[in-house]
Formats: sequence, C-alpha cells, structure tokens
Amino acid sequence: MIIIFATSIYFKMENGYILMLEADAQDRELSSEYFKARNIAFEFSTYSNQVMTFLNSKLIENKPLPKVIILSLHS
Repeated sequence: MIIIFATSIYFKMENGYILMLEADAQDRELSSEYFKARNIAFEFSTYSNQVMTFLNSKLIENKPLPKVIILSLHS
C-alpha cells in the first residue's frame, strides 16, 4: 500500500524494496535517512541508464525485483 501526500510517502510492504533513481547526492542522503528511519529497504540508481541494467541483472540472477520504482525527472 502506498499513500502519497504532498510532502511524504507512507509505505507498508513485506519482503520488498524500493528502487529510486536520483542523481543528486543530497537528495539520496535525505531519502536514505527517511527510508532507514522507517525500516524500508531501498536501492539507488544515479542515472536512468542504470535502472534497466539493474532490473535486467535481477532477472538474470533470479532475484526479486523492486516493489516500487521512484523516478526523478532530472536524472
């Protein structure tokens, strides 16, 4: 379940993680603090071309895909 508010995301999920595309180091740090404080598993990609590589590698390795992918318009 995801509920999106103007300034925050409330997120409940079991056995999953978020993949977030974010090029800005400060935004990654803030997001990381938010996710860690809420015990939300996450991975970051810095550039858009890394997202498909990341997802393909998970498929090839037969590992779970992210439950949520957050994309940045500027990455």
